[in-house]
Amino acid sequence: MIIRKLNEQSDPIGVPYRVKPIDARIVALADQWDAQQAEKEKPRWWEFWKRAVTLTEVTKFLLGSIDDLINMVQGLIDEGADKKATVLKYIDKLYEYVVREAMPIWLRPFAGPVKKYILYSIISPAIDWIVKKYRDGKWGKFEEKPAEE
Repeated sequence: MIIRKLNEQSDPIGVPYRVKPIDARIVALADQWDAQQAEKEKPRWWEFWKRAVTLTEVTKFLLGSIDDLINMVQGLIDEGADKKATVLKYIDKLYEYVVREAMPIWLRPFAGPVKKYILYSIISPAIDWIVKKYRDGKWGKFEEKPAEE
């Protein structure tokens, strides 16, 4: 129910496309993720309470990847809703790859609903926001808002 309400507030989602350059970029992003993780010190096998990957790392990586993919689909797909659907499809793949290490074991039975919530309630509006900033030419520009009394 809450996902449906949040989806109604975001822009529509069209039909995802399979795009070979984006396929290659997803592989490169997965390799980049692996390289980042290889540099880190892994907890010992008996330190089960320590996770090698934090949710903050996952969030930063996925948000950077969203921005990257939005720029890629810009010249490859015509329809805006289809661009969004394509970005969501590829972020879904990347999410599956990246989150498998970060999700605590007690949360894994709920992985499907959690992923659906994150993709459609957090990432989908984030895509809308990023695209709006690019479209309006406001990316990197600070606008001072009047103080409310």
